[in-house]
Amino acid sequence: MITKLKEGSTYVVDNEGIYTEFICDEPADVLNLPTGANSSSLDRPRPGSTAVITSTQEVYVLTNQRVWVALVEG
Repeated sequence: MITKLKEGSTYVVDNEGIYTEFICDEPADVLNLPTGANSSSLDRPRPGSTAVITSTQEVYVLTNQRVWVALVEG
């Protein structure tokens, strides 16, 4: 599956949600991030959204399966 985040200078907003960037203090904070898995709301985070963990310099990304996974480990 492929999910488009941006077209030109405009972020895509559709039934997948909106691109969202989060800042978390600790890796455990990722467990509290919304996935949008059980929601049809247009303001849910779309796959490709990111979370930066400041204490460990890790970056997480929301997959197409709506699971937060480490993209860059600190």
